[in-house]
Amino acid sequence: MPFLFVYGSLKRGCYNNYMLTQGGAKFLGECKIVGYELYTTHGYFPYMVESNNGGKVKGELWEVPEETYQRIRRMELGAGYKEVNMNGIIFYLYPREKLPPHAKKIESGVWVESYSSS
Repeated sequence: MPFLFVYGSLKRGCYNNYMLTQGGAKFLGECKIVGYELYTTHGYFPYMVESNNGGKVKGELWEVPEETYQRIRRMELGAGYKEVNMNGIIFYLYPREKLPPHAKKIESGVWVESYSSS
């Protein structure tokens, strides 16, 4: 089963987490990934991009059944994210050059559904 690092709407307590819980995924714990940073547009969507200054993103690690992984993969790729497999852990990056002009950096590296950029 694939291992998936999630940092946005798939996290526990967020609106797309049902895809993991109802899809038979197993929560393995909270973790962080170094070398990346988060942006958002009014809190609606998180965008993880490669960092130019060694940033970090906090998220969760899940073990995901193949069928659930494929469903999530289609959603992420369809939204313009790029799949990355780093040492057996899969996550999704957004191309920095495609960030919306009004996207704001999340300094804490933690996205939550209720995040507000105001």
